[in-house]
This record gives sequence, C-alpha cells and structure tokens, in this order.
Amino acid sequence: MLMQSRAGVNSRIVKGKKKLKRRLGLFDVFAISTGAMFSSGFFLLPGIAAAQTGPSVFLAYLLAALIMVPPMLSMAELSTAMPQAGGAYFFLDRSLGHFAGTVGGIGTYIVLILKGAFAFAGIGAYIGIVYEIPTQSLAVSLALVFGLINYSGAKHSTGVQKILVIYLLTVMCLFLFQATQYSLLHAQQFSEGRFQPLFPFGFSGLFAATGTVFISYAGLTKVASLAEEVKNPDTTIPAGMILSLLVTTIVYTGGVYMLVTILSPDQLQGSFAPVAEAGEKVMGVLPLSAGVLLVILAAVAAFISTGNAGILSSSRYPLAMARDRLVPPYFSNLNRFKIPGRSVVITTVLMVAAIVFIDIEQIAKLASSFQLLVFAIINASVIVMRKARIEGYRPGFRSPLFPWIQIFGIAAAFFLIFEIGLMQFTFSISLILVSSLWYTLYTRKKATPQGAVYHLKKPLNKPEGSRIGQELLELLKIRDLFPEDNFDSLVINSAVIDLSSHHPGKITPALLEKVVPDCIANITGTEPRSVKKHLFKMEQSRITAMEKVVILESTLHVQDSHLLLVRFPSGFEADPQKYPFLCSCSKPISALLVVVSKRQQMKKHLRIVGELLRRSDNSEFVAKWVTVPESDRLRELLL
Repeated sequence: MLMQSRAGVNSRIVKGKKKLKRRLGLFDVFAISTGAMFSSGFFLLPGIAAAQTGPSVFLAYLLAALIMVPPMLSMAELSTAMPQAGGAYFFLDRSLGHFAGTVGGIGTYIVLILKGAFAFAGIGAYIGIVYEIPTQSLAVSLALVFGLINYSGAKHSTGVQKILVIYLLTVMCLFLFQATQYSLLHAQQFSEGRFQPLFPFGFSGLFAATGTVFISYAGLTKVASLAEEVKNPDTTIPAGMILSLLVTTIVYTGGVYMLVTILSPDQLQGSFAPVAEAGEKVMGVLPLSAGVLLVILAAVAAFISTGNAGILSSSRYPLAMARDRLVPPYFSNLNRFKIPGRSVVITTVLMVAAIVFIDIEQIAKLASSFQLLVFAIINASVIVMRKARIEGYRPGFRSPLFPWIQIFGIAAAFFLIFEIGLMQFTFSISLILVSSLWYTLYTRKKATPQGAVYHLKKPLNKPEGSRIGQELLELLKIRDLFPEDNFDSLVINSAVIDLSSHHPGKITPALLEKVVPDCIANITGTEPRSVKKHLFKMEQSRITAMEKVVILESTLHVQDSHLLLVRFPSGFEADPQKYPFLCSCSKPISALLVVVSKRQQMKKHLRIVGELLRRSDNSEFVAKWVTVPESDRLRELLL
C-alpha cells in the first residue's frame, strides 16, 4: 500500500469561516436528486424522444437508467472519499490533474446552467395550456426568484425542494394509478397498433433517443457538488442516490409506457406537453378538470425543482475552482448565510441568458452530449484513484464490480455520444476547446500541478503525489467524527507496548514484527500466525505516516475494533529496502498506533483513523509521547 509523508506539505482543504456547513440529510439528498430529474425527463422529453424512436421510447428511458448506474456508483464512491464542494470538477481535478479538472469543471458548470434553463423554460409549455402568458418572461422571473432563495442558504432551497418533491411524487403516483386503470379498460383499443412496429427507425433511433433522454437522469449526481454540506456522507450520499434512481426509473419507464399506450403516435411524437394531454383522458374522473390541473401543477413543480437544484448545485463549481485558483478568487467568498453568494448571482444571470437566447429543444441535446463525456471520464477517475493506491483515498462506499462496471460505463457513454448527432458532438468539442483555452491562458499559470494520475508509474517519487495524498488525509480528518465517548472507550481499553522499557537492547524490525502481532493476537483472541501474516503485508494493511507518528491499519477476523499503542522513546528507523512499511517518515518513528477492525465495519474504522489523525498530528503530541514517564499514561495523550 502506498505511503505518504506529510512533512512540509501544504494542504488546501478549506477550514473555518470558509467551510460550508453540513446541514443536509438523507431526505435532502433524495429530494435534490429526484427533483433534479423529474422535470423535462417526464413532462417534456417523451414526445421529443418518441419522434426519434417511436413506441419504443419507454425502452430508451430504461436503457438510459442502466447506463446511468456506472457513473452513479463511481460518483458515490468519489463523493464519500472526497466530500467537498465542486462535484465532477473536484473529482476530475484530484484524479486526472488540473487540465481535466478545468475542462470538466467549466463544461459541467455550463451544462448544469443549460439544464436549469431548460427546466424554467419548460414551464411555459404547461402553463400555456391554461393561461396565455409570456412564457419567457415567466421563466426569467422564476429563475430570479429561485436565485434569491438560493442566495439565502442551502437549507432554505432544499426545504422548498422537499415540498415540491413530495407533491410531485404524490401526483405521479395518482397519475400512474389512473393511467393503469384507463389502459386496462381500453386494452383492446390500445393493442391495435400502439406498439407496432416497436422500432420504426431501427436500433439507431432507439440509441439516439436514449442519448436524448439521458439528461433526464443526469440530475442524479447533482448532489455530489453538495457533498461538503451533507451529514454523514459515507452513508447518506450513496443511499440517497440509489433510492432516487430506483424511484425515478420506475416512474419514467412506467409513465412513458402509459403515454405510449394512451396517446396516438400523432399526439405523442413531437409534443411538448404529453403528460397533460394524457392527463385529460385518464384523470378526467376528477371534478371540474381538477385532474388536468393537478398534472399541470405537478409539471410546474417538477420544472421548478429542477431549476432550483440546478442553481443550488452549479453555483458550487465556481466556488470549488476558485479555491484551487483555477478561476479568479472572487468566487471563493461566502456570504453571511455561509453560501457562495457571488457564484449564485453569476449562475442565475447565465441561466437567464440561456432562457432568452437558446432554443428549448436544442438545450436538452447539447447538455446530454457533454454530460455523457463527463460521466465517461468520472468512471475513468475511479479506476485511476484505485490503481494509484494513494494512502488518503478512503471512500466510505466502494463501487461493486470494479473495474468492469466502470469500463462498461465508459464504452456506453462514448457510444451514445456518437449516436446523438454531429451538432451535439461539435458542441462538446467546442466546450473542450474553450475550457482548454482558459486553462492555457489562466489556470496553468496560477495552479500547482497535482493529480492521482501521477502515481500510476512512480508513486513514491512525484511531489504531486505528496500533495494529493496530504489533501486526502486532511479530508479524512474533517469527515464525520467518531463518537467521542466510543473513541475514549477504545483508547481506555487499548493495549500499550513501551519497547524501550520492555526491551532495553537494540530495537530491531524483527523484534517489532514479533512483539506487535503477539500483542494484537492476545487482545483480539486471534491466532498469532494469522495476525503476523496480514498485519505487515502491504496488500492487507494501510500505513499513514506523519512526522514521527505512524498509524498502521489492518482488517482481521475480529468481533470489534481494537487499538494498540507502541512507543519508541529513542526513535526507531527501519531499513527501507527490507521494511518499507515503516520507512515513510522523514524522521525516526516515536509512535506506532495500530488499529485492527472487522472488514464489515469499514465506516467505523475510517472514523477511528480520522480521530487518531486529529488527535496525534501535532508536535505537542510527539513531545509528550516521548517524555511521559509512565507508559500507562500514553493513553491519556489521546483522550
């Protein structure tokens, strides 16, 4: 396992007043993800996509959901390893370097703005069914209102989001129930030609439609840009994203299937308000056209929630990039509500400009193309982060089926990019060129190179590796705390070895390799030979090296976590060729802190390690560690 020296490395993790507060829980994450997906995906795009693939449009939604699984899992893993503002930008920058970060950050920021504009602009298609109003003016007004709400705090905007999503899901369940009943009553009528032929434009039409509707699911990962504000991100982010994808896939696939069943091809294909047209038929049982009104209001709620989530998530990109000096530091300041106010303002202005100047149908296709490209690179980022074996990379959630699911995600994304069309592909290339130009003229001069990709060939010789490793370790320290009482209990019950007092002669690595495993075996009730086999094997254990302090971690077949404290008052220096697991300190080791845990308790294990880092990573701790007279008092230094 790669080891990192922390001496002389400057961390750029944000602390103090510039740190965003963790206020968002599981339902907040679910509401942001779900609300960001439901608008155009269900209320606007089915008619546009049906014109590309015919009645097989519901399969396009199902296929898009399957293609969304790899980037969702990759994003969840990266979010739990690096819970910082900036989402895709932060992950690409830390894995592939500043060039990829700049391209991905600027491009994703523009795409999120386009999707938010698409949502606000789509409101007019439904409001226009009931009232004749200037739809563009309405969209601009709503963008400004929700920009103001976001300026006043994430908790306010997510509070609105939760209300909208609750109403939206309630109406969607009612619509699906009524649509199912209606289709059963008219089964014979609908069986005549509604799904014949299923693929009138061939599989190329299906894949083109899949690329178009893929943006319907892209909002799922918006919460990644808010990871810095999520409580208990290790559990909350993956659970919220997975639950959101399941719910949305059911509503999309089932709902669009019902639209194909209920509406004739002429009514569905090309329609900008297919759900409202279907609602007139299936919800007409409610008095005074209340059913249709509920659908229209649900559509408005969906579009507003997507636009709101767009402002909320996209405004964190300039903040994150400004922290790294990839854009002017003007955007890094937080307002009195602990929100990147300047970034919210400029994001809202750009969203208004998109509403005014860009055609509504083109927004969806343009945004989908670049989003697919970013998701492909996000999948590649997980492969790079794992293969680089950076010590600080400790995701609380690990993507299953690695690396095959990431490889599938990369291949599927690039396949769909070429299926969407030349114009959309050209748009993606244009974004890359613009971002590259910004990198050349501004970013390269301002920012210090870094990235996990530098670890792949020479992991111990690149200074960039030290920076990213240091930063990830700092992130581990400021993640959710291990409960203080539980940690104190762990320390109180820890074993202590004072090697200088027990073995006054020369301390050799061979002696260390016998004493430490024997002690671990004694306190855990494990076979000593099994402990020795795993404890000092780099493939089985992790080592975090600070100045004169080393934390050694291992997973064993134990019932609970255990801690062993080892002191070297005169210092200990190992042969780097024979014992690489103890040679990563720049100075002789004074303290070895050994943590063993059950493999199924990795979240608890990571919090224990983070707490050890917080309490031992300072010169005062080391000074007291080597001078305290009684070895039993070593525990007090961690309490």
